[in-house]
Amino acid sequence: MQKYEKYYQRSSLKKIFYYGLGWLALISKILPKKKGLYAFGSMNGYAVADNSKYLFKNLEKNNTIFFITKNKEILKEEISNGTFPIYAFSFKGILIQLFSEKVYFTHGIFDFIPPLIWGSEKHNLWHGVPSKEIGPDADWKFSSQLTKRLKILFFRLHGYMYYMSCDYVYCPFIERVN
Repeated sequence: MQKYEKYYQRSSLKKIFYYGLGWLALISKILPKKKGLYAFGSMNGYAVADNSKYLFKNLEKNNTIFFITKNKEILKEEISNGTFPIYAFSFKGILIQLFSEKVYFTHGIFDFIPPLIWGSEKHNLWHGVPSKEIGPDADWKFSSQLTKRLKILFFRLHGYMYYMSCDYVYCPFIERVN
């Protein structure tokens, strides 16, 4: 199986490619979504794991809940009860991403093809308990205030290019024991 760690960093070429897909994000935004169609992803699309996997496994399976992957090597690995992942770049995978009402992910919108899910309700299941600062303040803490503000403005206009773009964040909390 491919190591998914190498997929966390996007090359400049991939960034330019995604920037060029802004028109696709706009189309995704205005396309009507199929009620009850849910897509799950995790580990930048290269593994079935983490909070997405466990939520997926605990949902009642039907024809409108899918796990999307970018890793061809795991397409024949059963997730649960005869359910297998769908390849993100296949025709079916593209349609699922385009028309999903909701998408669930653990590591960021790059668990999917980001412009395709832009019109969906995005649920970040987070992959751990953050014990540190997260988001733009952490990502760009060494940038100047001007650079940081410009990046925030850019990603507000092109949110499908920022890995943490989402509508909801679910994060487990540490329960205090007194």
